[in-house]
Amino acid sequence: MSFKVGWAVQTLAMYLIPLALAMILATWINEPDTVTWEIANYGFFVLAGLTFGLSVAGLLPASAESGRWVWTGPVGLLVLSAVMEISGGRYDIITLWFGSGEAGWVCLFVTWPALACCTYSAAMEWARRRRNRSLAGPVDGV
Repeated sequence: MSFKVGWAVQTLAMYLIPLALAMILATWINEPDTVTWEIANYGFFVLAGLTFGLSVAGLLPASAESGRWVWTGPVGLLVLSAVMEISGGRYDIITLWFGSGEAGWVCLFVTWPALACCTYSAAMEWARRRRNRSLAGPVDGV
């Protein structure tokens, strides 16, 4: 698979799968709109990114090369959302990270998936470095 196709597939999967799981879980447990649950959602998306990143890197080691760049698209969307928020005259960037009510939709569809993609990319980079180090073997004189 080419780098671009691998990147696109991983980005879409990493953006949509944790989002769908979070929405199903929130509906199933009837999640209240509280700060505690919001923090739990951040933890869920971090763990989802790390878990998926390490799993995919273990199953498909070649995917780590493109997987480490998955963060770029969602973070770009997050920056675009921040710029739109500022240019709209609201100057309330905090809603991007800690939104409730209507601003909670921005958090759900932009911030949390971007966080999952960042941790996914970090896990892929870690797996790639670990794999390259093990392929290189021991270094003489060290």
